[in-house]
Amino acid sequence: MMNADELVTAIEDYVNTFDHSHLRELGKKLASDRVHRTLQQNVMRAFLAFVEAQAAKDECHYDERNEATVKLCRKILGSVSEDDRILPTI
Repeated sequence: MMNADELVTAIEDYVNTFDHSHLRELGKKLASDRVHRTLQQNVMRAFLAFVEAQAAKDECHYDERNEATVKLCRKILGSVSEDDRILPTI
């Protein structure tokens, strides 16, 4: 199994392109019935942790390259309560 640093490097390699069509395909595949539903919950936990970390950045930690991401993450967190971010393991 990869550790978190190895996985981050693999994700960086995967997303390092100006053609974004494969990113939508990845999202669809992760949401498909091919991926176990409990594992989908874990993927969502990772996505939420990313959203929370991005939203918490202050202005000296983002610029024009990721400003839209930071602002979108803030909107997402503003529309979802903390209680709703707790995902059960069933």
